[in-house]
Amino acid sequence: MSEKTGYGTDFIQRALTRLHSAGLLTENATGEELLRVFEMAARTLGVAGFNARRASRHLVDRELFTWWNEEQEWRTTRGKKRGTRRNTSTGALALPISVPARVRYGRFPTRSNGRADYPRARAIVAEINSTGRSAA
Repeated sequence: MSEKTGYGTDFIQRALTRLHSAGLLTENATGEELLRVFEMAARTLGVAGFNARRASRHLVDRELFTWWNEEQEWRTTRGKKRGTRRNTSTGALALPISVPARVRYGRFPTRSNGRADYPRARAIVAEINSTGRSAA
């Protein structure tokens, strides 16, 4: 087996022992049975939901990156406008489909020295996104 996998026999034996003790070595299991086994093993090992949490953190990081870049672009734009012009007529339906991050969250939070305050920004994004999900 080590020729096929490229791993040493000791490593393969340890891996098989761990898989067997976690209950992951099952024969003739259907897809749903395997999913239940995997979920039970993940709960037993304390890693259930790890990928979902990682994906959530990744999405927040991407949103922070976008927000900070938009903030930098806004700060370096000459002749800033002080407000947004509202040209909506009566009866027009305004849908917030794709608004810039700076409009969604406001100014990017900064510390007293002018540097970005990422912990505060992360809290703002997490709060607004969790509120939006619960309202939907």
